[in-house]
Amino acid sequence: MAHQHMAKQAKAARKTIIEQCDAGLLKICTPVFAGDEFVGIVGGCGRLPAGEEVDTFTIEKATGLPHDEVMSLAAQVPAITMREAEDMARFLEDFVKKAVASVRTTSA
Repeated sequence: MAHQHMAKQAKAARKTIIEQCDAGLLKICTPVFAGDEFVGIVGGCGRLPAGEEVDTFTIEKATGLPHDEVMSLAAQVPAITMREAEDMARFLEDFVKKAVASVRTTSA
C-alpha cells in the first residue's frame, strides 16, 4: 500500500518522494514521465534512516518469520543519512532523464 501511495504522490508532485515505509526503512520513488504522460516509477527501499530502528513487529506480522530471525536480519540493515538518500534520488532523477531522452532520440 505504501508503494502505491508514494507512486501517486510522485505522479502528482512530478518529483521524487522520500519517505519511510511501514517497516521503518526509507523508500525512494522517482516518477517517470514521457512528456506529460506518467509511465511509472523507479526507486527502491531497504536502507534505515540514520538514528532509526527497523519496525520488527510489523515485519514479523507481515512475513510470519520468527522473532529471532527478524531481529537478526534487522541488525544487518545498513543505515543512511537523509543527504545520502537525497543523493540517491538525484541519481535516479538523472537516470530517468537520460533514459527518457534516449528513447525520444531513438524513436525520432
